Amino acid sequence: MGSARPEETLRHALSRQHRAFITGDVIIDLATVDTDGAPLIAIGHGCAVSTRSPRVAVLVERGQCAAFPAVLSRTRSTAATFGRAPDHEAIQIKGADCTIVAAGSAELAIASAYRTRLARQFALLGLGPAGTEVYLGTPPGELAVLRFTPTAVFQQTPGPQA
Repeated sequence: MGSARPEETLRHALSRQHRAFITGDVIIDLATVDTDGAPLIAIGHGCAVSTRSPRVAVLVERGQCAAFPAVLSRTRSTAATFGRAPDHEAIQIKGADCTIVAAGSAELAIASAYRTRLARQFALLGLGPAGTEVYLGTPPGELAVLRFTPTAVFQQTPGPQA
């Protein structure tokens, strides 16, 4: 069975390895819950990590997950999972101070580079470029940036019995 252990909590400054992993060739999923406890999910379109503070920025398409930003603007709590296909390694990062802003040109460049990296991940799974388009959509619509401070980081690496 795989392991999941909290690395650190409360304003966790991500390690260099964490930063490289979550901004690399990974699939990004986000989750939050509304005030009634109903779950909402969104697909990430790229990630950046601030070098001066422990803030994570994940891009999402507003149209793909219209209710997600609305709920998140009220609850401000999210969990982002970053997973890699070949070895199923994953990192989950939680935050409770999420803000939402429109994506600028720098974020659009991150999303473009991410699409290329995601296509490599899907190729490892035997999916062609169409798999990336099905997952992320084409063309991408209006992107928003979700920024949050990590409060918990979980490394999830499956073991031989996973």
